[in-house]
Amino acid sequence: MLHLTILPREERWRRYFSNLKFVVVDELHYYAGLFGSHVAFIMRRLRRICAAVGNDKVKFISCSATIANPKEHMQTMFGLEDVVVVDVDGSPT
Repeated sequence: MLHLTILPREERWRRYFSNLKFVVVDELHYYAGLFGSHVAFIMRRLRRICAAVGNDKVKFISCSATIANPKEHMQTMFGLEDVVVVDVDGSPT
């Protein structure tokens, strides 16, 4: 939906993009290989459009329980340098 409906018509969504605060992606480990490359380009395009309308404060949040290098993967997927990994197990014992 983001790629086909929203991003090509960004002029209609400027207010939304200028106020966007969070992008949440669950199960980040699914986005790998060719599919992951496509998703990475879409996320970078989203960041670029937000920045173009004056919003450079969008936070990207992601979860994954089964990935060896979460920081590197998140940096690659979203084109970010400043990534914080939270790896605390908060589940009850």
